[in-house]
Amino acid sequence: MMYPYNQSNYSRNSMRNFKNLIGTNVSVNLGGPEKGEGTLLKVQSDFCVVQSDDGVVYYPLHHINGFAEQYEDESEESDDNEQNDNQNNQNNQNEDPIIVSGTRFGSVINRLKGETVQLNQGPKKIEGTVVGRTNSHILLEVDGQVTYVPSFHVQSMRWNYNNNDNDNNNDNNNNNENNNENNNNANNNDDNETRNQDRKKDECKRKKCKRRERRCD
Repeated sequence: MMYPYNQSNYSRNSMRNFKNLIGTNVSVNLGGPEKGEGTLLKVQSDFCVVQSDDGVVYYPLHHINGFAEQYEDESEESDDNEQNDNQNNQNNQNEDPIIVSGTRFGSVINRLKGETVQLNQGPKKIEGTVVGRTNSHILLEVDGQVTYVPSFHVQSMRWNYNNNDNDNNNDNNNNNENNNENNNNANNNDDNETRNQDRKKDECKRKKCKRRERRCD
């Protein structure tokens, strides 16, 4: 059953119904490019978070025109589909989704400053780096230019944290390589110092021997 969501009418009841679906598979919006399906992870004061096959999606509640709990039709599922579903579920369980903290959608945007996000889907989609936020707009850097996106017209937001993790991993790998080089250089310096000390000891021994020989003569 699809529940209509309206902040002005029946907002309390719809919010309760929506929160009761946390942890279940839901369908968000009635249709169009903003229709999404996945696991409902979180419901806050003005947005919700859904984990779909494409990643974690943040939906501002004022643009959600309906939501429904999804039920699996076990009678019509084939064995192949069940195996694929099990594999997908295992992959999803192995990777815990990262949810940006915040009680309001604006606070989430503030915490994503400097990160690459996608606002909206379909022909209204725009992707860029979060530069900042005003009371009415989200500032994105797109192709070197700062674009002001009205917050009220944002219907969904995606943050691909996997790419950021890959960048961090690359940075860590580079740092590790530099550290290894520094360690190798330090080890080489230690070896050189040890050799120099051994040479000095040998020279001292030779000088002492010569002195003794002179005394004997």
